[in-house]
Amino acid sequence: VVKGVYFAFACFVSSWLGSCFIMLPSYLLGIFVPHIYRSYVQFMMGTWLLFPPSIYELLFGTQIRVSGDKMKRSEACLIIANHRTRLDWMFLWSVTGRARWSALIKIILRGDLKHVPGFGWAMQFGGFFFLSRKWIHDEAYLTHKIRYFTTATAPHKLLIFPEGTDFDTKTKARSDAYGDKEGLPRLEYLLH
Repeated sequence: VVKGVYFAFACFVSSWLGSCFIMLPSYLLGIFVPHIYRSYVQFMMGTWLLFPPSIYELLFGTQIRVSGDKMKRSEACLIIANHRTRLDWMFLWSVTGRARWSALIKIILRGDLKHVPGFGWAMQFGGFFFLSRKWIHDEAYLTHKIRYFTTATAPHKLLIFPEGTDFDTKTKARSDAYGDKEGLPRLEYLLH
């Protein structure tokens, strides 16, 4: 428990301090020299995204095994993953670190997460995608964000968890109820 509290505290404080004292002052660059701002923010986000995996791998002894197709740094890609736990997205940062493209990852998230002090602010600076879960709003937003990142010098990697929430007994029950109502089969490892 103490390690978990230390980990959460270190991640929160570093994201809060980084948002306030590193990212916010650089915002003027985005107005006057956008390409330098984008490179700077990309570098800073990529550097910070190595911090949590360093803690849980080096200090806590968590072992991460990566298998499957190698994703090339030179190619854009869409990563679609199941949301099995509350921290699975963080374990994917170990993958991005090993592939040397931590700075290129953009996560597609629920819109309310952008308001979380520290993390939310940093993710906004980093260009993460925040969805309202209403297509009428999200369609134009996604189109704009994707067009913006297609002008970037390096191809980005988008990560999305289509379920939009982690897999637990409550979300499984809600998924089953929705599936029953819509005449869909019950799923064991996914959510409707």
